Amino acid sequence: MVTLSDTTRALLTASLCLVISGCSLSMDYSPYNKSADGECSGLAEIWYDGIDQDCDGNDGDQDGDGFVPDAYVAAFPDWQTRLSAHATLREGDCWDDADDGSFLEEAVLDGLTLTPDLVSPDAEDVWYDGVDQDCDGANDFDQDGDGFDSANDEQADGSVGDDCVDGSANDEVFEDTCSGELITVDAADAASVNPGATETYYDGIDQDCDGADDNDADGDGYAVCDECDDTDPETFPSDIPEIWYDCQDQNCDGNDGDMDGDGYVDAAYTTSCTDWASINPGQTRRRLLGRHHGHRPRLHQRSTATPTLEPSRRPPWRRRHPLRRRRRCLRRRHLRVRRRPRRLRHRRLCKPRQRARRGLPRRHRGGQPRRR
Repeated sequence: MVTLSDTTRALLTASLCLVISGCSLSMDYSPYNKSADGECSGLAEIWYDGIDQDCDGNDGDQDGDGFVPDAYVAAFPDWQTRLSAHATLREGDCWDDADDGSFLEEAVLDGLTLTPDLVSPDAEDVWYDGVDQDCDGANDFDQDGDGFDSANDEQADGSVGDDCVDGSANDEVFEDTCSGELITVDAADAASVNPGATETYYDGIDQDCDGADDNDADGDGYAVCDECDDTDPETFPSDIPEIWYDCQDQNCDGNDGDMDGDGYVDAAYTTSCTDWASINPGQTRRRLLGRHHGHRPRLHQRSTATPTLEPSRRPPWRRRHPLRRRRRCLRRRHLRVRRRPRRLRHRRLCKPRQRARRGLPRRHRGGQPRRR
């Protein structure tokens, strides 16, 4: 049996066509749907070369997310009219080739499982995974955009930044050393807290992220609620000798004008030191009583102790309520002589009944016998 080659068969078919029906000769017998310009060969696509090998009209969007890489746009300025499917595509894709592993070099956590179709300008960025999902070029570890990486989210190489508040769920929670209150900074205000910010003392927030106590402006190791002057680093609770009458409490014992400890300050001291009463803020307040009728001015200290009641030393028969005594006396007024003055008569009439004792004659119940 004789087998004809494809070329011989084609020539015979063409000759037969000419002889029988007069049809025109055509050599386009390719099974790959070759286009008129000869560029479509029906082979596997070679991406980003400007040629559509598989004839699908797409050469720049490998992951199918609707975006082409910026490098492709730069290589082929006419990319949008070069092939039919490019007309609906947009530029700006930062990761389009799944074989390009360099894009995930800084990925951590869930970023390691991403694929190119999940990365495009239309995607929503997930912070602190090391991947720029929305292709905006921003630092994935600087959510608040203040130029400092988060100090509480670890990067791929194990390092962290120095921004204590970045809008992350792991941001630092501050504690006020005086009140004990826990303070959290809102994500909208996170950009105001970074190593380059200016510190605002006594608000409980460490704006410059230096780790120092926000209630210790002078840096002497004592909070404003534990010392008398937080503007002077040389003044704090200690055993150093006091410099008297200089309007500064060097050892924070609450006394600068009463050297002898008798509870008095000199009037000249109150004149030279007008704020002598506020030398020790937050402690017991003192006030000066003026000089009246030759008395020395006294330095009064407001006491916070709870007063204690001492038991009465009066005899039992004199501990009765005064109204009860008076009523009892008035009920017996008709039994007594009424020729004395009212004031003296009331006093005299009440005493015998109050001081009466059992077992004594009536004339001795008042102490001395009544004179006739």
